[in-house]
Amino acid sequence: MKKRRFGFTLIELLVVIAIIALLIGILLPALGKARRVARLAICGSNLKQVGVAVNSYAADFEDKVASYSWNVGNYETEYADLQSPGDNVTATMFQLTSIIRKKTGNDLFPRLSNRAPQRRFSHAVIVDYMADKIPEETAACPEDRLLQQWQRDPDDYPDLNEQGGETYAKMFPYASSYQFVPASWAPDKRFGRTRTVWQYKPNHDLFWFPTVALGERQLREVDFPSSKVQMFDFYDRHGGAKEQFYAYADAKTDLLFFDGSVRYLQTGDANLSFFPNQPQNQTRVSEMWYDPNDVYEPPARSGTKDFVESYFRWTREGLHGLDFGGSAINNSGS
Repeated sequence: MKKRRFGFTLIELLVVIAIIALLIGILLPALGKARRVARLAICGSNLKQVGVAVNSYAADFEDKVASYSWNVGNYETEYADLQSPGDNVTATMFQLTSIIRKKTGNDLFPRLSNRAPQRRFSHAVIVDYMADKIPEETAACPEDRLLQQWQRDPDDYPDLNEQGGETYAKMFPYASSYQFVPASWAPDKRFGRTRTVWQYKPNHDLFWFPTVALGERQLREVDFPSSKVQMFDFYDRHGGAKEQFYAYADAKTDLLFFDGSVRYLQTGDANLSFFPNQPQNQTRVSEMWYDPNDVYEPPARSGTKDFVESYFRWTREGLHGLDFGGSAINNSGS
């Protein structure tokens, strides 16, 4: 009596393979979407931790908003080359240099010059209230793969070919994906007795810095904490297949508000920008050219550079204004 042999025919095997391929095709996009949602949640958690650190800092420093606080003549340092800055902006560069030296244990780390730290390194002043080390992992958005790569090996820093030279490039692994708004560390007024920082139109990453004391803002000055952005991701990394600069109207980014909440909102839903305490200026001189660095920034839509509105980066009325949930505040009545 012959034994029967059991097995798949070629057609049956091909059918099984086709079914498996179909299932993979169905499941992979869903898995990819789930991963993106998870990374968005981690990004929001990063900003929430910053919010907690900011409040802890304020509790220790007379309600001050966390920011670089070194100004000419108001600090002491053990580093001889970080003494006697010529202006307040240079003093903040020295403060960042001091932080990096102390946290890395490298007293020979080069001194930053010719590049203000308040944009890319605004989180460095609160590392004591976070993991107390640098690079600070939560300073990097989970979709910011380049910064995460540089964080893992700070000695493998990029050649940025930017103002600030090699020292600025060497500091870049200690940078952040997120930025505090300028009103959190600069006074509101542009004209009159008090001058302030304002946007350098030719480049989205640069500011004008007049001679003014920096880092003197207080949380009690914020009139609408649930509507005023405090910190934001500088790029839309979660919204689609391609990253884009935050200032395009259809971009969506994670935003930390002064009440500690984090929301994922569309930039174009925010109020337009103005000089913070010059609400009568209808030309919105806080507009800027997005002129990206090819090493680490997403390209402009035009392929070269784009003229964009800056929205919540320069809130009308500064800390006294609001970005979402109502019309822009105009205390001048004009």
